[in-house]
Amino acid sequence: MSELTQANWAHLFHAYGLATDTPEYLATLQQSEEAAHSACLYHLNSAILHQETVWTATAPATAILLGYFADNSLQVNDDIRTGLLSFLLDLSVVLQQIPQTDWVELDELAKTDLSSYWVEDFDLEVFFEDEPAANAAFAQSLCACRALLPQLSRTFS
Repeated sequence: MSELTQANWAHLFHAYGLATDTPEYLATLQQSEEAAHSACLYHLNSAILHQETVWTATAPATAILLGYFADNSLQVNDDIRTGLLSFLLDLSVVLQQIPQTDWVELDELAKTDLSSYWVEDFDLEVFFEDEPAANAAFAQSLCACRALLPQLSRTFS
């Protein structure tokens, strides 16, 4: 479970706010709690990848999910497994739809240092008021997800 604690979830966000709830959802996938599995799948598809938007929590959540597939630690039924694979495929499609020319700009924007924002009393609303910072965070998120594409490909092979 250490991979769940490596990300600073209090400084990551998804479609509905700070992603402090995400580790709990992901942890259920290694337990035999079927109702919780459905809730996790819903969380992934509604908060982590919401309407094809990649959030700062998307890459860490995806990396954990890919790790579960790689080490066969998922404790889910076939319907949930198919749903999780569908989530990964949807993310892959979103990333593939970004034109190569846009990646050059995203790579550059992703170099922005946002460390001054990641303070103990991080305020998501204040963060989003700074449009350049928010854009840089989204660029970093997209680039982090793109870095997972090789691992994503292995999951489907």
